[in-house]
Amino acid sequence: MPIYDGTSTGGTRGCGSRVKGGIYLCTGLSEHGSPLEAFLIDPVVPFDAAPGESFRTPILRENPYITGVFDAYVWVGESFYPSLVDYVEETRQKGASRRISPLLDLSKLTLGKSRMIFIHPKAYTEHLNLPANGCPKAIEDHGKDEPCIGAHWHYAKSLGSLMTGDQTASIGDVTYSLPEQQDAPEDCRPGLFLALPITHIEFEDNGEALPKSVTQASEAGYDVLVMHDPQGA
Repeated sequence: MPIYDGTSTGGTRGCGSRVKGGIYLCTGLSEHGSPLEAFLIDPVVPFDAAPGESFRTPILRENPYITGVFDAYVWVGESFYPSLVDYVEETRQKGASRRISPLLDLSKLTLGKSRMIFIHPKAYTEHLNLPANGCPKAIEDHGKDEPCIGAHWHYAKSLGSLMTGDQTASIGDVTYSLPEQQDAPEDCRPGLFLALPITHIEFEDNGEALPKSVTQASEAGYDVLVMHDPQGA
């Protein structure tokens, strides 16, 4: 696919601001797209890293159900996002954008099939709790017989999300609402909570040649946007 020019929009996420020369896997927003709830993994699936796996940046793993299709597994650090709710609510308003290593082989991605799979260190719990606002995936009585991801909206304060009121919190420059808060279960551990399509790739221009991984993404069929500073700095 062609490589297009774009303009950096700025703004702040929970993990900070973008850096020049950074390569980002992205999921864009669309008024014609599915609601974010469609992409939640509910119930959350427990996650155990394979020996030697490091999650400083996203890694690729083959989809266990589709031979030859690789997904990008993304570790959402709790020092930036204390609760998975912080990441979900930020994504709801801004879409997803995750910086990757320039050494990641993007030729392994398959347009329309590869996804970003998100892991949070406190996502999985076996605790049963009926969410006050109901299951976000509209599963009747979810939380009664198996854990429901919707209960996490009750645990945000307990897990350390930045509260701006009794039932509001913020992450970066995003503010969101919460139901009545409760103590988080003690058994919270890493789990898969969100699976998003990779819609395009963005590269923050630094005045140098495009990294190999960026051209690999274009050759794999992805739209690539080279983002330029609107101030020309």
